[in-house]
Amino acid sequence: DLMKAAENSKNKLHMILAMRGSIRLLGLDNKRSAEETIGMYKQAMSLAPDAGEKKRVLSGLANTKSLDALQLVRGYFKDKALLEESESAAVKIAGGIYEKYPQQALDVLQKIVQATSNEALRKQAQEVINKINGSSKQVDE
Repeated sequence: DLMKAAENSKNKLHMILAMRGSIRLLGLDNKRSAEETIGMYKQAMSLAPDAGEKKRVLSGLANTKSLDALQLVRGYFKDKALLEESESAAVKIAGGIYEKYPQQALDVLQKIVQATSNEALRKQAQEVINKINGSSKQVDE
């Protein structure tokens, strides 16, 4: 209902508040299928009026542990305004799905380690890579 209110509101403030509420609730409900949840996050991204609101959506999406969620956030790596938030979300998602999808998680994490300008995020990604590889080696400093 909140997503519908966000979609149909003519008042920008009401739309943003409804969208934020919807994003918050998406993270709480675990009875919905992953596909349905991803679809709702996609809808929220399409409604988000600016980078700040899109970052909120990516932050919420980070809690969705699915391959589709990882692929969705990966699509935002090319957007400079959303790069750091999308990389952060990808690391969090990969950390939750690597046992089931090790190669897909590894591919995204390696890209982040090579490209990110955020050293803390690089270390987090490397830690998940180490788990995937069954290794305890540390990031070169």
